[in-house]
Amino acid sequence: MAYGKGAAGQEPALPAVDWANVDEFTIGGVERPITPHRKRAVRGPRAIRVPSGGKN
Repeated sequence: MAYGKGAAGQEPALPAVDWANVDEFTIGGVERPITPHRKRAVRGPRAIRVPSGGKN
């Protein structure tokens, strides 16, 4: 992490993602959508999100 003058707004680089196995993704601000057990969506920063943990 950078400190000092000119460092504001800079975030560390994220590691590269292996997109070979990604079939579905969304771009948005919802981290956890509404489900039968979750009545309200959990919002987060706008990002590319890959669904995981769902029923197949």
